[in-house]
Amino acid sequence: MVLIEEIDSNNPNPSETHPKAATRIFQLLGHVGEMWSIGVSLNAGNLPDAERIQEFAKGVILPAYFDAVEMAKSAEATNLIHDLGDPETFFADIAHAKLGHWDQLQTVGAKEWAELKDANEQILPLVYKFQAENKTSI
Repeated sequence: MVLIEEIDSNNPNPSETHPKAATRIFQLLGHVGEMWSIGVSLNAGNLPDAERIQEFAKGVILPAYFDAVEMAKSAEATNLIHDLGDPETFFADIAHAKLGHWDQLQTVGAKEWAELKDANEQILPLVYKFQAENKTSI
């Protein structure tokens, strides 16, 4: 994603062919942030205690965010670093997105995700239809 972003920065029409790396990282970490709840959802079990959820955030989600920032620094992808925003704003945007507070999104990645959300929801059924008709999977 970092390399795509670096190449895209030289394109006169950025994000013409694909979402920004910050948007992909925003969506990825939004999903990763909910992984602790998958077992609960599938098994209709009890939620883990708050301490366990915090441990997951500290051990998995935060390191993933900071790894993305470090990779961007290594590649000198300054646009990506700017687009991700600081950690507080980035993770606040994930919370705003989950709550449907689109008007409160601040980072470039979150805003682009919100812009693409409706289009993606329209495209997804077409992908499933294509898969069914052609007996393929993604």
